[in-house]
Amino acid sequence: MRRFTRVLLVASLAGGAALIVPSTQRPELSIASSRPEPTPTSLQAATLTTAAVTAKPAAVTGSDAVAIPGVVMERQVSLDVNRPVSVSWPRVPNATSLSALLDRWARAQEQRFLRETTPGGLRPPELAIDGDIIQAHDAVVGVRMRSQQFGSGQARTMTAVFYANVERDEAWSGGELVDTTAVSAISSAAAAAARSAYPDRDLSNDSADVLMSSAILTAQGDLEVTLPARGDLVHVTLPALQVRPALSPRGLNVLASLNSGKPYAAPPASSTPSVPPPVPTAHPTVTAVPTAPPPTAPAVPKMLAGPKTPVDCATVPCVALTYDDGPGPYTDRLLDTLAAANVKATFFVLGRSVTAYPDALRREAAMGMAIGNHTWSHRDMRRLTQAESRTELGSTGDLVASLTGMRPTLMRPPYGAYDEQTRTLGMPIIWWDVDTEDWRNRSAAVTTERALAAVRPGSIILMHDVHPTTVDAAPGLIAALRARGFVFVTVPEILGHTQPGVVYFSRSRSH
Repeated sequence: MRRFTRVLLVASLAGGAALIVPSTQRPELSIASSRPEPTPTSLQAATLTTAAVTAKPAAVTGSDAVAIPGVVMERQVSLDVNRPVSVSWPRVPNATSLSALLDRWARAQEQRFLRETTPGGLRPPELAIDGDIIQAHDAVVGVRMRSQQFGSGQARTMTAVFYANVERDEAWSGGELVDTTAVSAISSAAAAAARSAYPDRDLSNDSADVLMSSAILTAQGDLEVTLPARGDLVHVTLPALQVRPALSPRGLNVLASLNSGKPYAAPPASSTPSVPPPVPTAHPTVTAVPTAPPPTAPAVPKMLAGPKTPVDCATVPCVALTYDDGPGPYTDRLLDTLAAANVKATFFVLGRSVTAYPDALRREAAMGMAIGNHTWSHRDMRRLTQAESRTELGSTGDLVASLTGMRPTLMRPPYGAYDEQTRTLGMPIIWWDVDTEDWRNRSAAVTTERALAAVRPGSIILMHDVHPTTVDAAPGLIAALRARGFVFVTVPEILGHTQPGVVYFSRSRSH
């Protein structure tokens, strides 16, 4: 792990110069100048005197994420294994303007990715975008977005921060925390500090506006700016004493909310959070789940799957319905349908989704559904190191175990993408032989038609419980399959004994 480094920055806002000195030396924080002594309100004469610069690799999860009620995660997922895309960001209640900003930013990142990359290859390009709420005080909320692009030579990571006042439904970027007359000087000083601290690092040459879009204002009044550096992030902290004169009215609004001592209090929302209609993008939008801290887990059965009466799939036509990417806002409705039809299914869950809907996961377990591991953040596992892959699976496994009392023993890699390294992770890999493409067609009729056209005894059917149309399709699909004589079982039941590292497509096909 890289050791954090701290340095002192002496710089001039007006000139944009920066001088790095060892942090053990405490120089007199002044710059010789013929200019008059600056006043606290003199923006042009303000002087940056200290900054802390640290570098750290991007984390799997946002450790500083803040939970607020009613949040729904927007998800845009492409299952194109030749150029996979996974996008998620929090939709805050009563913050329409903020949602529009986040959506535009995410779409811009995706469009650039599609322009700059070519599908296919041994290690296809991948885009992973996620977002976390990092601040919520009084009526102000802040969201940090992170974009990670892989392929075309090397990884590229960048962040952007957006704020909103939910009482006024106003939203702005982190760059707007600072007065426009100071943006260039502050960004130049921050970039100079980072380059001086890390002369061997390949730091981004982004414009001042792009660099400042990552700005976060702390409760102490410091301004934190993030620079991309070979997949890592270099954080530059500019001190409050010198930043305060440069703050814009919106920056002062954020600072006031951070120091108000008031908890986050959004205007009253409807009792049932509405799921917004999808925004047309290059890939279908899947709305996922409200982010909220998981409540205390009740006791649930130890067995995560298995009917009361065993089914011999060697003698009867079995089929396994599988659902990926959840839990989501429609999972409970799907569970109602499965319960009414007395059908067992298998759910390959994402860790990030489980944190949002822990009760749905508990209900799946209590109903005897099978629960498999779909990683934490839906990354293409072909691009991960073995340690990163184990973290993705281990984090989700730990969370599921804490909520249900049992750890998943089966895994399905995101996009179905795997390589020889994926086979060494100690888990059977569950693929499918019937792809409904529900993520693409988003039609209950088409999803049902595709399933019925390809199903055979022993089939494993791929669907996603984060699509409302997939849940809409469930009653008719179940009735049609049952009319053909199929018996519904879980993946563990249809496969029987499984081996780590083996890829299973159906009961009769594996390699």
